[in-house]
Amino acid sequence: MGWLSDTLWVADRSLSRLSFFHTDGTFLRSVRFAIISGPATMMPRRASPGGRVVSVPYVTVQAATEMDALPILVLDEEGVVRDTLAWQAVGQVAVSIVTPPGAGESVPRTMSISHPFDRRSLLAHDPHSRWLYLAAWRTDADDQRHLELRRVTVAGDTVAFMRLPLGRVAVSRRDVQSYSRRIYGGLPASFRSRVSSGELTRAFLGQIARPSETAVDAMLASEDGTLWLRRTAPAATSATRWAGYDRDGRFAGLVEFPVEYHLLAVSEGMLWTIDRDPLGLPTITGWAYESGETVGT
Repeated sequence: MGWLSDTLWVADRSLSRLSFFHTDGTFLRSVRFAIISGPATMMPRRASPGGRVVSVPYVTVQAATEMDALPILVLDEEGVVRDTLAWQAVGQVAVSIVTPPGAGESVPRTMSISHPFDRRSLLAHDPHSRWLYLAAWRTDADDQRHLELRRVTVAGDTVAFMRLPLGRVAVSRRDVQSYSRRIYGGLPASFRSRVSSGELTRAFLGQIARPSETAVDAMLASEDGTLWLRRTAPAATSATRWAGYDRDGRFAGLVEFPVEYHLLAVSEGMLWTIDRDPLGLPTITGWAYESGETVGT
């Protein structure tokens, strides 16, 4: 959901519908947004100045294996596509595994398992929706691997470009097998009773053509132009680590917080998280970097 002036919009992926509400909750109207191609559906992500909605198509895991890229679109308030901002490289971040019916069940179950082996690009936008950030992994003529970052306006103009020395590396079948074994123990017992770690490995390898890994698995943008990249962590880690980079791609500092803290928002040089005590009472914490050192407040 998001805002266009004083109008709240809510996207419903299942019904391919965009609904608008007044600030008092009064329903205003609904707009059907079109299917791009096959199973890809336009999903509005952010409202932008001038009555525009930035939209990224949603695709199923199965469809992603057959697609190379998806358009990042701009819709107007009537749900009509007005422009294509850029193209986002498609990659799988999860595989779907169908398990046999359990005791007392008549239909199979499907479970989606996340993995780090096929993420091809990252997408972020600043809190005020002025800029769209698109990152993709590239290999240059000298075989140097890097993360290529572009900052794009809602008019589709690239206004900044940078490269960070954060590449992807190919992984072997044994690496995928080792990862499967690590995460298998943390899956629900009901799932482990139906599927072995070997079957999990085969599912990964069966749906990922060229498995590779990177040190980054998520990206956020602050209103001041700071980009935050979340460092990929091993399955057994107890902390979440974000690295901040300024507008020119220079490293600014690290922020690290316990893995049980959930990210709420990003603002200038700070990340905001929420944690709940055993009684369910929330604690909101701001985390800032200073001279490259982690500071919690």
